Amino acid sequence: MMKINKYVIIATDLSEWAHHTVNAGVRDCAVFLTYHGKSPIFLKAAHYLKGKNIPFLTITSDNRSELRDLSTMFIQIPNDEEKWAKIGTFTSQISFDYVLNVLFSCVYQLDYTGNVDKTTSSMTLLELNEFF
Repeated sequence: MMKINKYVIIATDLSEWAHHTVNAGVRDCAVFLTYHGKSPIFLKAAHYLKGKNIPFLTITSDNRSELRDLSTMFIQIPNDEEKWAKIGTFTSQISFDYVLNVLFSCVYQLDYTGNVDKTTSSMTLLELNEFF
């Protein structure tokens, strides 16, 4: 995303999520990636964002979660992992990766020519300044 001048901030568990939440504006879009959609921290942030009319997308396997109901948009990933039988998070990792790649391609397509120009000019500047 940064190659097309869109900045993604990843909130960690060290309370950074709270700072990013209160600093978000109506021109931002928060994205919640969660397999089960039941995190109390995510719900607290979602209630705040909804109250401030800040759009947010939830990507989760649980289509009945409160987080999903609060979301501006919702994308459901497969719920194919059984807690008692799973040996890894292969399905959800691949699903999240796929959805994020599709989202990037959609954002890119919204201003395809402008994004090609941004990428090209950035690469030219990087090469001229010998960053590569």
